[in-house]
Amino acid sequence: MTTLENFALGKLVEPSILDEDLDQIDQDELEELDLQLSMALLVRRAKKFLQQTGKSFIGGNTKT
Repeated sequence: MTTLENFALGKLVEPSILDEDLDQIDQDELEELDLQLSMALLVRRAKKFLQQTGKSFIGGNTKT
């Protein structure tokens, strides 16, 4: 098991190892992962909203 997996499971015993691993993560990659997570959460919330309201997404050409 990797240090990150142990950390996620709450089984980390040596915090200095985690710091070393986190320092190796590329900031651009971290930003991309953050954006992907945000988009996934947004899609999930939108699907839940559409299910609850019974509406369907037609998209694009709506006028306000």
